[in-house]
Amino acid sequence: MGFPLGSHALLGPQMGDLFRNAFAAAALLLSALVLVLRVGRMRGLPASFVGLLPRVLRLGAFVLAVSILAMQAANIAKPKPWDYPPLYLAAKAAAEGRSLYAPQSLLDSHSALAREVEFPAVYLNTVGTPFNPYLPVTSLFTAPLGLLGYRLSLVVHYAIQSLFFVGAVLTLRSMTVRLGTALGLIEAFVLALAFAPVLSAFGLAQNVFGALFFVVLWLSLADRKPITGGVALGAAFPFKHLVLIVGVFTAFVVNW
Repeated sequence: MGFPLGSHALLGPQMGDLFRNAFAAAALLLSALVLVLRVGRMRGLPASFVGLLPRVLRLGAFVLAVSILAMQAANIAKPKPWDYPPLYLAAKAAAEGRSLYAPQSLLDSHSALAREVEFPAVYLNTVGTPFNPYLPVTSLFTAPLGLLGYRLSLVVHYAIQSLFFVGAVLTLRSMTVRLGTALGLIEAFVLALAFAPVLSAFGLAQNVFGALFFVVLWLSLADRKPITGGVALGAAFPFKHLVLIVGVFTAFVVNW
């Protein structure tokens, strides 16, 4: 089952899909232009053409960044039923010392929240009652958000996740052969957007970027500082427990 991105709230379902597809197409186009720029500098393509690409890349990156802010603002203005509400309800239950998984506990949190924010009926109709799809470590890790009102907590959540995203971009930049300061950042930015869940994470306020940052940090440290890299990989687990699969796979394939 697919759930709408943040763009649906302001543009409607059809325009929301168009916005999402246009965003993905623009990210792919920027990726291709970065490759063309690298090849062009190595193969001696016309200087006028190669010189035009940086300006196109800067403009494209700016448009994508504004689009990301628009998706986040749309979700704050008119919250969607997924993915942040289940995370927030569990965080609120944890902050108030109630059960993280008992349906009545989550229903109490939802009832209080419904007076502040109106969620589409699909949130309850899908499962019949609020539920917590996250492991205890994730709910406890995000418990401080439960001390805040919904919209304020969503703004704080977006701010934290955005910092993780910026950290992932900077770490990716340090791992590549640089094109220059601005172009290197744009290249890393586009590379981070190639991570498939990123687009949904912007629109639905998922906690993907914490996992993305620590996985990228692990990759950057794996050869030079394997123990520190392993700690970084472990830090990704509270954000996305599926990262544990990467850790188990690594434990078996590494030549100890």
